[in-house]
Amino acid sequence: MGVASARFRNLKRVNFSPSQSGLINAPSWQNDTQGTIFFELELPTVWAAAGTDGIISMGSTTSDNSRFFIAHRWQAGGAGYNNLPKIEISTRSNGGTISQLLSTLTLVAGTKYKCAIRGNGSAKKLYINGVPNTLNVSSGTNNGDWFNVVTNAKRITYGTLYIAGADRVNSYAVRMDQILYISGYACTDAEVLEFYNNGNPRAVSFANRMPGGSFFSCGDRDSQSIMYDRVGSNNMSLISMPTYIAT
Repeated sequence: MGVASARFRNLKRVNFSPSQSGLINAPSWQNDTQGTIFFELELPTVWAAAGTDGIISMGSTTSDNSRFFIAHRWQAGGAGYNNLPKIEISTRSNGGTISQLLSTLTLVAGTKYKCAIRGNGSAKKLYINGVPNTLNVSSGTNNGDWFNVVTNAKRITYGTLYIAGADRVNSYAVRMDQILYISGYACTDAEVLEFYNNGNPRAVSFANRMPGGSFFSCGDRDSQSIMYDRVGSNNMSLISMPTYIAT
């Protein structure tokens, strides 16, 4: 299967913001050692100076500093950043070494990306629009740390950054849709490409044989006000109803 033109099934995105984000406390898949995260991403603005915007994160509700997060980050002088806005995947065990991985892709404001991040227990892999995007190691190593790296009580957030028992931080505008987490399964390159070409994360050929983690969709064809924890019953609650942005 080759790479087709971008498939963006809906004509709207969720405009997450500081007052319009969402979370799941203690999701049933919080101790996963591997999995695959899919999401459509659009940033209305990108950093041109030092800063970090949260996209998806998991942190502890206590005061420890363990974390897993996906962010949009610009950093001066950091290895691999090159003074350009990048996707960052960061993990840290409680009191342990930080691992920071950066996309080769430079983010452009107003551009839609269909992203997938896979952890197979040994390393993490990033895909942009169905194609692997090389991860550059800024610090630490590209290791197998996944949600299991977070200790104590856990909380996952969408459209914001959450770490170390604090309230949501770095909550700038980020637009997302078709967020799908597949629990405990590292998708193959071919499966990620099918997701990209298909345009509907629930209609791929492998959807029924994989464990679901969570799913959220909005827009002209799907409109849901919660993100479902498809394994358990602890569904995400939005801080407030999101704004739907026509695209």
